[in-house]
Amino acid sequence: MTVTIATQWNHLLKAFVPYQTDVYYTEEYIRLNCLAGQDAMCLIATEGDQIFLLPFVRNSVQHDGATYYDFETAYGYGGAIANTEDTSFIQTAWDAAFDHFKANGYICGFVRFHPLLKNYAHVPDTIRTIYDRHTVAVNLQQDIDDIWMHQIQTGNRSDILRAGRRGLSFRLADMQEGIEIFRSIYDTTMDRLHADSFYYFTDAYFADMQKALPNMCIGIVEYESEPVAAAIFMHNGYYAHYHLSGSKREFQRLCPNNFMLWNAVQLMKEQGCRYLHLGGGTDGNEENPLYRFKQKFSTDRYDFVIGKLIFNPEVYESVCAAWEEANPEKKETYKRLLLKYHY
Repeated sequence: MTVTIATQWNHLLKAFVPYQTDVYYTEEYIRLNCLAGQDAMCLIATEGDQIFLLPFVRNSVQHDGATYYDFETAYGYGGAIANTEDTSFIQTAWDAAFDHFKANGYICGFVRFHPLLKNYAHVPDTIRTIYDRHTVAVNLQQDIDDIWMHQIQTGNRSDILRAGRRGLSFRLADMQEGIEIFRSIYDTTMDRLHADSFYYFTDAYFADMQKALPNMCIGIVEYESEPVAAAIFMHNGYYAHYHLSGSKREFQRLCPNNFMLWNAVQLMKEQGCRYLHLGGGTDGNEENPLYRFKQKFSTDRYDFVIGKLIFNPEVYESVCAAWEEANPEKKETYKRLLLKYHY
C-alpha cells in the first residue's frame, strides 16, 4: 500500500461514483475553510485500483523549538472515503494513515465523519470514535407527493401552506445579490443567538465560496418584497446540504424557515439529488430546538460521529500542559476539545 500526503487530489475523485463522495471532499471546499497559516491537504492511500482519501485542514504547531502538525476535517462533514466497499482495504488504509501521520510529525487529528456516508463504520478499533448527535435528511428518491404526505409532519404542512397564503414567496437569488442579503440576515441571526465565533465567516470566505462551489445556490424568502429569511444550499449532484441559514426574528410568526426548506426540498429534487441533508441541532440534546425543527421534515435520522486521533501522546500531552499553564482561565472551558491549545 502506498501512502502520501498531497495538496492536490481532485483528479482521484474521478474514480469515485457519486454516492461515495460529496462536495466536502473537494480541494476547493477544503481550501475554502483554511484560515491564514493553515493548509488544505489530503492523505492518499492506494493499492491497485483502490483509493482511500482523507482531506483535512492542517495546522502547524511550534513546541520546544520543533515544528509539529495537527489537523481537523473542514467545517461540516468529512472523514475518509474509498472507491471500494472492501472493508479490509479501508481498515488497512486507516492503520497505514495513522502510522504515516505519526511518522511525519503529526500530533493529533480531529475528524467530523459524514452522517450519510456512514464512513465511521469501518474505522479500526485503534481509532477512537464518539457519537455526537443525530442529524436529519430528507429522502428525495420518493415521489414529491409522498415526501409531502409521509416525511413532512402534519403540523409542518399546515405551517407551510399558511405561509404561502400569508404572502411569503421563495426565489433563488443571483450570487452577488444573494450573498449581500444572506450576510445581513445571517450575521444578525448569529448575534441574536450569541453564537460562537466559529459560526461567523469573513468577506473573503463568501467571495471564495462563489468560485469554489459551482453547485451552490442561495434561497431567499420574501414578504411584501422584503427578504425575511435566507439560506445557502450546496450539492454534488447526489447529496444536497442545508449549509447556512438565517431569518429575521420579527417575521418568525410567518414560518419563513419552514417555507424555505419545503421549497428547497422541491428544488433539490428537481436537480436530481437523492438526499437533502439538514444537519442536526446546536448540541446533542434530543430536545434541542433546531433539531426539533428539522425533525418536522423527515423521519430519517443519521448519526453524526467524531473521531479523536492522537499520533504522538507524549508531545500532545506536553503541548496541552504548556497551553494550560499559559492559559489557566481557559482550561475548564476547552477541556473536552482535542485541539484546545489553538484557543
